[in-house]
Amino acid sequence: MNHIKLLILFSSLCCLSLHCKKESEEDKLPSVTNWGANTFGCLMNGKAWPMGRSGNLAPFYVTYWNEELVIQYTIYDDPMFTSIKERMVIIAKKINNVGEHFILFNDLNNGQFSARFNEQFYNSGYFTNYSGYASLNISRLDTTGPVRVVAGTFNFSLFDESGHSKLNVTKGRFDLVHYP
Repeated sequence: MNHIKLLILFSSLCCLSLHCKKESEEDKLPSVTNWGANTFGCLMNGKAWPMGRSGNLAPFYVTYWNEELVIQYTIYDDPMFTSIKERMVIIAKKINNVGEHFILFNDLNNGQFSARFNEQFYNSGYFTNYSGYASLNISRLDTTGPVRVVAGTFNFSLFDESGHSKLNVTKGRFDLVHYP
C-alpha cells in the first residue's frame, strides 16, 4: 500500500513539474512567420525586446526600395510620441533576393545598424575598421502587388562610441508589410 501512495505522489510531482516550466526570454518573442503578421522582436543582451509589443500596435516604419531595406522600431517614453526611450534601426543595402545576407560593417555603403537600449546608443558605423557584420536571412521578399511582405531573421553585435560597451542582438525576427 505504501508503494502505491509513493508512486502516486511521485507521479503527481512529475506532472506538476511539467506544468511549471518557466518562460524563457526567447519564448517572449513573436513566432517566426512570413505572411505579413507585422511582428518584430529580438534578444538584446539576452533579454526579449521589445517587451509586450507586437502586431499592429507596434510603432515601426518599414520600406523596401531599390534593393534597400529599412526597418525602424521605436518605443517612446510618452503617449504623444515626443521622447524616444528605445529604438532599433536596420538599414541593409543590396538586398534583392531571399536567402542569407552578410552585411559587413566596415563599409557604410553596405548598410547601417543602430540601437538605443538602456539609455545607451550603439551603432555599426562608429568604427570603419570594425570587422563586425550582420547576418540577415530573408525568408520572404514581395516587391510588387497590393500587399508587400518582407520577413526574416537577424543577428549582429554593436558597440557604443567609446568601443567598450557591446550590444549583442540575437534571435531577431520580423514579418512586416512594407511600402515602396
